[in-house]
Amino acid sequence: SPFPGVPELLHVLHSDFRLGVVTEGTVAVAERKLSSLDLGRFLDATVHAGALDPRLRAESPDLFREAARELSLEPD
Repeated sequence: SPFPGVPELLHVLHSDFRLGVVTEGTVAVAERKLSSLDLGRFLDATVHAGALDPRLRAESPDLFREAARELSLEPD
């Protein structure tokens, strides 16, 4: 289960902000985790390094650019 208060916080944030997650995990594993924790419902974008380029790591700017694109944001 998620840490106490996390679903409630995400619910509040999601009412005012578009939320996303960047992960270097595989699509299947990340989606399974988000689903089992029932957190995916709060996310407007999920970017998986493995789906773009398995050599990318979670801190890669390319992943954050992709998340910004999926969220219709202009990256700084």
